[in-house]
Amino acid sequence: MADFFLKISPNIAVGSHIIARLGHIVEKHLDKTEKRWLLVLDPGMRETGIAEQAEKALAEREIEIIGFDDIPTANTTVLENVLSLA
Repeated sequence: MADFFLKISPNIAVGSHIIARLGHIVEKHLDKTEKRWLLVLDPGMRETGIAEQAEKALAEREIEIIGFDDIPTANTTVLENVLSLA
């Protein structure tokens, strides 16, 4: 198995058309020798087209996408538990 490094960015980007700038944002966090990015999506992001926009923005910067979207839809109990933490 090849070595890998997990970098978790503490940054959160919010703004109009931020998804279109995703490639530029991600590129700043990549090692110069590596152009792969793990994109984790929930089913709702596929349904609304956000996933395709993200994939397009990354592809425009020639960033290889490793996609993961096998995330079950949260039921109301899970959401209520999350809200109770707020």
